[in-house]
Amino acid sequence: MFPKYPQAVFIQTVSGCTSDCVICPEKKTFARFGKQKMSKELYEKILNDLTIDYPGQVGLYLHFEPLLDERVFDFLRLAKKKCPKSSVEISSNASLLDKENAHKLSESGIDLVHFNVNGATKKTYEKQMRGLNFENMLKNINYFRKVYDKPIKINFVLSNDNLHEKDMVADIFPGCEIVNDFWAVNRAGNVEINKSEANNTRFRDEKNSCNQLEMNLPILATGEAILCCNDWMRTAIVGDVNKENVLDVWQSSKRHYGYDICDKCF
Repeated sequence: MFPKYPQAVFIQTVSGCTSDCVICPEKKTFARFGKQKMSKELYEKILNDLTIDYPGQVGLYLHFEPLLDERVFDFLRLAKKKCPKSSVEISSNASLLDKENAHKLSESGIDLVHFNVNGATKKTYEKQMRGLNFENMLKNINYFRKVYDKPIKINFVLSNDNLHEKDMVADIFPGCEIVNDFWAVNRAGNVEINKSEANNTRFRDEKNSCNQLEMNLPILATGEAILCCNDWMRTAIVGDVNKENVLDVWQSSKRHYGYDICDKCF
């Protein structure tokens, strides 16, 4: 029996991203599945299913750039209203975080913002996060820091291509919490990562086994729940919250064991 609640529910409200990061297969999956958008009714159902007592994270950042969804600010407010004990969070590359969106995000009731910055110099950043502009990222994040008074985390995901800048990112964002001790994962075999198989990812626990099935529930824009956030090709659909209660899907035996996809993931 799993815990009553997942530690986090990750929700994809739309598909798509503004970047083509070398450690991410988003462009490949978008080409396969196309543009998708979760209805507001389904989003509200998910929050209602979680109940007012849900104490975990509501994360609006599964396989997409959250600021692509013009509803995101209203959705963040709604999550805080429906699940007041939760931690409402997004993870963004900040490419769309202009001054107007910075104020909207800071006023949305969000508890924690993660920014993904996989390079501390223009050359490395723009090579790792293809399609984005280093100066634009700095401008947007630094302005947001002026108008937002809650925690900000900077995620710097490691590969052999940016390892030399691991400790430099703290100089760019003094005072922010820097998360730079995890290596990129190959997303269940869907992207090549320049690293050793022995390098640790955030998905391995102290027993060198994956911790995701016991922690998180990812829900796609279609309402389908996938086994893990690394299942970008949707090979293990474990439920459909259009038809099932979110917590029933979480507790379902279909989520637990025996998936070949896990053998490909490191």
